[in-house]
Amino acid sequence: MNTKLVDLLKYKKPLDITIGGEVVAKKWVRIIGDSDLQEAYKLARIASAKIRKELKNPKSMEYQDHILPIEDAPKEDCIALIIASQGRQFEAEADANIERPDLPELDEVAIDADAPTLEEQEKLDTEVDKLQEAYQKAKEDYVKDRVASLEAELKSLPTKELKKRTEEESVNTVALTTFLVEAQAEKVWRSIYTDKSCTEREYNNRQEFQDTDTNVRNQIFTAYSNLEVNGEDIKN
Repeated sequence: MNTKLVDLLKYKKPLDITIGGEVVAKKWVRIIGDSDLQEAYKLARIASAKIRKELKNPKSMEYQDHILPIEDAPKEDCIALIIASQGRQFEAEADANIERPDLPELDEVAIDADAPTLEEQEKLDTEVDKLQEAYQKAKEDYVKDRVASLEAELKSLPTKELKKRTEEESVNTVALTTFLVEAQAEKVWRSIYTDKSCTEREYNNRQEFQDTDTNVRNQIFTAYSNLEVNGEDIKN
């Protein structure tokens, strides 16, 4: 095998671009390297910092669109917005704080692990399912408790303070959304190549990618997202 070290772990897969069910182009999509990834994140942070600044400026369109309506929003809507935003953090906390159980192995329930009976395999499945269900319930209970505690705290706040908390949460939510959207877009346009070796990029810059037909862009977005998530699609 005469593979260059620089080409190792350049995970990629072919991509057929279709329009109206007909393949109109064949490209390759690849997980971008660390240098491109850092650049994508840097540009995304610049975008999120920019919109965060605009959200704090009462004269900006972003402020009038996202923040100004909070002044007239019912207290219940403010509470719901904060809880919805914090929910993602609570789920992350649950993953970190709830210990994942060690699942039993076949040799723990079978007399002969190399030749287990059907009943022994059924028993293992049952025990594994019980542990996984208990683990999932523990995480859900953790999130419910955190949400209930936050809701009680928010209901006790004076209206003015609640509005301020809602504004702060809205700023953070919009900035985070901007970062995630921009980061993915910056990654995706860098990921598409015209050749299997992934040496010739399809696009020279982000603007060229933005000028591409929306349907085609969506196909590239989907292909890259699947490549990031699904290990079975990865190949060198």
